[in-house]
Amino acid sequence: HVFRHGMTTGRCDEDPTRALRGALTARAAVQHASVGADEFPALLLAIARYDRVGERTTGLALQLLALTFVPVADLLGATWGEIDDRAALWIIPASRAAAHQAHAVPLSRQSVRILSELRDLGTGGPHVLAGRFGAPMVHNTLLFALRRLGYGGRMTLAGFRTRAGALLAAEGFPADLVAVQMARHPRKAAPD
Repeated sequence: HVFRHGMTTGRCDEDPTRALRGALTARAAVQHASVGADEFPALLLAIARYDRVGERTTGLALQLLALTFVPVADLLGATWGEIDDRAALWIIPASRAAAHQAHAVPLSRQSVRILSELRDLGTGGPHVLAGRFGAPMVHNTLLFALRRLGYGGRMTLAGFRTRAGALLAAEGFPADLVAVQMARHPRKAAPD
């Protein structure tokens, strides 16, 4: 597009990139593995009972992932300073948000209850989901939990967002509102 503009404005005589057209292909969008809507209730029940086979905090983390639709990195990096229990709101700052924009996440009653329990179980440190030695919980902890529950390969952590988007769309929620809730900010169009 730059060279076309240059040719139009008389700044160059030809487009040297013409020979490259078709040489580079866009990467196909990746659909993250997610169980079907018919299997989702069983997955949620298995997660609710996760403390029978694993750490309680890990099960609570998976429940929060399912309830909030946030990117996994945003959840794992959450600090108590971002949570406003009274307003039932979680503000993910732009400096830490996967989309690089501050994101307000409304918290359901269930999410507030889970956060309260996590606070009681916590180390007293700044992280909502503290792993060993006070550091944040790691991604693999949650992946292994899904595998332990029998959902390895059929459900990814990003699959919770995939499933949430599909369920909200099926319920008729406007796509732009779903995008805002899931912190999928529209990309700025590239100039021609």
